[in-house]
Amino acid sequence: MPELVFTKTISESLRQYCALSKITNAIVLCDTNTQRCCLPLIAELNLPVIECEAGENSKSFEEVIRIIDKLIDLKADRQTVLINLGGGMVTDLGGFVASIYKRGIPFINIPTSLLGMVDAGIGGKTGIDYLNYKNIVGVFKQANAIFISTEFLKTLPEEDYKSAWSEIIKTAAVANESLFELIESDGNLDEIIKQCALTKSELVERDFMDQNVRQLLNFGHTFGHAYESYFLEIDKPIKHGFAVAYGMRIELKIALFINNISANEFERINKLLNEKLGVVEDGNDLFNLYLKYIASDKKNVDSNVIFSLPKSIGKGQYQYKVSIEQLKKWKIEGII
Repeated sequence: MPELVFTKTISESLRQYCALSKITNAIVLCDTNTQRCCLPLIAELNLPVIECEAGENSKSFEEVIRIIDKLIDLKADRQTVLINLGGGMVTDLGGFVASIYKRGIPFINIPTSLLGMVDAGIGGKTGIDYLNYKNIVGVFKQANAIFISTEFLKTLPEEDYKSAWSEIIKTAAVANESLFELIESDGNLDEIIKQCALTKSELVERDFMDQNVRQLLNFGHTFGHAYESYFLEIDKPIKHGFAVAYGMRIELKIALFINNISANEFERINKLLNEKLGVVEDGNDLFNLYLKYIASDKKNVDSNVIFSLPKSIGKGQYQYKVSIEQLKKWKIEGII
């Protein structure tokens, strides 16, 4: 498992880690936003930088090839460490590049977004998008270390900060009741981030290849990824966290219908989503348009859609199977 470093002094912590790990050659990957806002916090280390455009469109084969060309130009070898400085897009993309360049080089994730700190930057899932399908190409490869510093949150746009709460609430709802209660009580943000990151890290350690218990963290992502993919297709990308919140609301209805959760628990989870993200609606009934994405979800088995659902707050159920026809029926009946 990667070393998880919580720090308030990112530059000094990174310097110490590199010295102790005998890292002599490192390259930073960032996007246009983190180059401007976050790179200055580690600028004194004087590392070479590869920059990509901000936004989900950079998670592409074309960008992978361009970054590999830059690594070749910089004479990166198999001991070179790629430092991914950014949100989920950068850690997904950079982790994927590191996993295939010269059959794999070490990498460090420094998530700069709240979403990255609690979810995307942790867990060893790397990937890019293809034909508007989210993360359809990727590999499992663990970072050597993950540095989590709330210093970066000062640079984060309000919309990015707000959208990340869906992943925090998701993790709490299916895996950590005390974290859920801490969020409900408006607890200390540093403690919320730490508990959420450690909860995900523990699930990953138990099930790195995502075969069983780690799948709990897919709550909200079946409908969420479909929602996100649709808006990618029409060239109106939305924040991942808002898409997950949309998916959680629909999947909560399934959990309530099959008696996984009580009406009170349903309301508590929805209340937190409303308080932290606001009401997320698409304005149109696009259910039938989402179905093609749901039908091709990488989690599906034997033509069944696979859901992860809460089963009381702090506990969850994974691999709950529903056919496309059943989803259509539930839609007509107003269940979802």
